[in-house]
Amino acid sequence: MIERHDAMTIEGNILAYRGKPSKHELIAGANPKLTVENLETIWYDAHQLNALSWKIYQKLTDSQDIACALILIQRSIELEEFTSNLETYAHLLAKNGEKRKALKIAKKAKRRAEKNDEFTGIIDELIAKLDA
Repeated sequence: MIERHDAMTIEGNILAYRGKPSKHELIAGANPKLTVENLETIWYDAHQLNALSWKIYQKLTDSQDIACALILIQRSIELEEFTSNLETYAHLLAKNGEKRKALKIAKKAKRRAEKNDEFTGIIDELIAKLDA
């Protein structure tokens, strides 16, 4: 679907829009709802990608689902970096056993949150857990 969309030619009075290309390749999760076809529908929406990645973090444990969520959250950050998608990325990295990288991203999320005067409680908990 993404390839078909990107290959379309613009005709008539249609707004010329081409989605931002990605360096990440979409993969399906083990959960039956995490199909490539389903995930393609949100591939260009940073906030929906973040929301789904957070739900996967909270509810699923299969390594294939976590790998899928990591791709989704990296795509979210690629589209638009904001505090909550950095937090989600840090949590997913920690769940995947990548504690050093998770701590680095968590600290980046905290700096961004403080700069924007946002709540840091959730990320503070993760940083404390990773520093222990």
